Amino acid sequence: MTVMAQVDFVTVEIIRGSLVTLTEEMGLAMGRTSHSPIFNEGRDYSCAVFDAGSEMIAQAAFDPLHLGAMPFAVEWALADLPVSELEPGDVILTNDPYRGGSHLPDFTMLLPVFHAGEVVAICANRAHQVDVGGAVPGSFYGEATEIFQEGVRVPPLLLYRRGEPVEAAWKLLLANVRDSDSCRGDLQAMYGSLQTGGRRIAELAARHGVDTFRAVLEEIKNYSERRMRAELEGIPDGTYQFVNWLEDDGQRTEPLAVAVTVTIEGSDVIVDFSGSSPQALGPVNAPYAVTASNVYCPFIELVSPDIPTNHGCYRPITVIAPPGTVVNPEHPAPVVGGNVETSARINEAVMGALASAVPERVIAASHGTYLNLTAGGIDPRTGGETVFYLYAAGGWGGSVHGDGNAAVMGTWSNDRQSSLEANEQAYPIRFDAFELTTGLAGDGRHRGGLGTTMKVRVLTERLRVSLLAERCLSSPFGLFGGLPPEPWREGLWNQVLFELADGRTGTAHELFGRSSASKWGGVDLGPDDVFVYLTVGGAGYGPPAERDPALRERDARLGYLEAR
Repeated sequence: MTVMAQVDFVTVEIIRGSLVTLTEEMGLAMGRTSHSPIFNEGRDYSCAVFDAGSEMIAQAAFDPLHLGAMPFAVEWALADLPVSELEPGDVILTNDPYRGGSHLPDFTMLLPVFHAGEVVAICANRAHQVDVGGAVPGSFYGEATEIFQEGVRVPPLLLYRRGEPVEAAWKLLLANVRDSDSCRGDLQAMYGSLQTGGRRIAELAARHGVDTFRAVLEEIKNYSERRMRAELEGIPDGTYQFVNWLEDDGQRTEPLAVAVTVTIEGSDVIVDFSGSSPQALGPVNAPYAVTASNVYCPFIELVSPDIPTNHGCYRPITVIAPPGTVVNPEHPAPVVGGNVETSARINEAVMGALASAVPERVIAASHGTYLNLTAGGIDPRTGGETVFYLYAAGGWGGSVHGDGNAAVMGTWSNDRQSSLEANEQAYPIRFDAFELTTGLAGDGRHRGGLGTTMKVRVLTERLRVSLLAERCLSSPFGLFGGLPPEPWREGLWNQVLFELADGRTGTAHELFGRSSASKWGGVDLGPDDVFVYLTVGGAGYGPPAERDPALRERDARLGYLEAR
């Protein structure tokens, strides 16, 4: 008998909708009970439901970087700690990039949901911890050469056993982070989120019965696969190639290639990264889960938005990433930047390859970086150690439909710009400015969206700051005659620069002798030193000569064309 002989479409849709809603509820619960602004303001987390075979069934519209990669972590975790050995109340924690993780700050937590003595589903979430130890506060060490410098690495282990915390695991973890209160609070928020989801799944299984519930889970995946294949068949068959570039790895100044060949044959897709650079000495390596996630993401962006996103969407896509390359490194390569910067290059490379196949569906490159800045020191208000993580919004590229969005995270992310007030309340800093970066968006028939500029003042005796970024020495690429954005200064695009209290100004390279413009660690700042956090806009789509004069007049009237 087929699955659809056992369940009807109405039941499938009721359960599917309920699962999506409960993942959204999980996220709300996590955000409202968390400690750090990166959680409750930036929403740097994701929630999903998996079946007992570790295939994703439902997700909320949180961070695509997490959602496409999380299935690999769930699969690894259940391989190390099999479902058959788990008991009600058990909770698994892991952050290991070499076991399906992304980078060490992203922890994945899993709760097996039991009904009538059987595991009927797995609730999972992934969230960014503000510090996981390592060489610098915030654990984004732009000069790392091995993963041991990036923080504590946690293979799949039980954080709770039969509903009780495993004290040894908690003690070991909290002893290796700088701000243990924040870490404890955010992990407890993740745990509470899973409890919320677990209750809802148990209610669904009890209401519909285990057999029907499991049959529906299969049909949810099968339906998405059918829809995805139908969409892929609308893309012309062929082989499409693109090479994107990382500007450096924080240790060597040579650029690194992210080379992709996309082959479309009917409803099957092969995405092959053979030809990409060997794994980097510095921390820009993307683990396989990150690479696969950033293949899935652009394909899902190109198809109908009403296809439920789950494991069925991924079935038609095969990802080839040769081991020992920058898109699938071998241990102990450092990887903290792979999830936030190389991920963007992968996403853009796939989009660039598909531009010749479906030009009406793609967009030009965005500002292309999170501009990850982490910092730590003593908060004079409390006398305790504090750590924070800031990232910056920028501009999207233009598309056939219009100008790019302004002041948003990159197209590979659904994170939000955390509020200035929340960060000022939590940390010893003050925001002197937050504004659009004018004059630095790529021109075209449809121009890129505008980036942002923040000025952040230090309010403590010593703040240790680190940066891991990209597109500081290189520009986003335009499409079909569209232009890249202009640099804010000769040869510099996205950037963190300094206005020191002693009157000196410049970049980390100019003031502190750091070799990379975009990747450095451990710069010490003092009271009233200011760092300026600047992103450029996205690139243009189509020839500038074809831009509507009325749009140019509007840009001039609003000051968007003013030079920095």
